[in-house]
Amino acid sequence: MAATSEAVKMCSRCGNNPRADADSTNPWCTKCKAEKQKEYVEQKAAQDAAHNYALGVNAMREKIAAIFDRCGSAVFMAHEVAALIRREPAPRPDQTA
Repeated sequence: MAATSEAVKMCSRCGNNPRADADSTNPWCTKCKAEKQKEYVEQKAAQDAAHNYALGVNAMREKIAAIFDRCGSAVFMAHEVAALIRREPAPRPDQTA
């Protein structure tokens, strides 16, 4: 009986290491997969931070607009507007725009 020798499939990203799982359709080695996962987690954290910041900005914008909606057609001076905004509490975390 002849021994069947299978060629070791190499990583398609770095080309230096064998694939993590030769039977899988993922052509990367364990090292490359770990690097990509770390990069993904960092990017996801940055995206989440930006998304949450945008939600906070929109909530505050709506909160400030609500103050002036209640005031009707009153005429304001700049220092009065600043005082109104400073007096208003920040939106709660569960409030969304």
